[in-house]
Amino acid sequence: MTSTTKRAEIRQIATATVELEPAQPGEVYRLAGQDYPVTARVKMQGGLNVPLVDLPMMSDYTRQLGALKSRLEHPEVYAQFEDVEETVARLRQWLAENKPKGGTL
Repeated sequence: MTSTTKRAEIRQIATATVELEPAQPGEVYRLAGQDYPVTARVKMQGGLNVPLVDLPMMSDYTRQLGALKSRLEHPEVYAQFEDVEETVARLRQWLAENKPKGGTL
């Protein structure tokens, strides 16, 4: 799995109780059955060593697009607590105003 964003270079940083150091090249952490790249390790007082993991994130555009699709497919679910037509209109407007450049989501 590769990250879609550039990461800042991580260098060793130490405070009185926490130390951040770069991960080993190719280091991964298994979470919920999937391997994710480790970008750094956080070492804390008392010997606790926690991996800083690069988890893929959903873009705002993709999230809003999913919200629109869900409301169009299942308006009855949302009608219980919102004005679905108004929400659909706002989502369409937001998506039009925030369309990703280059056509990628």
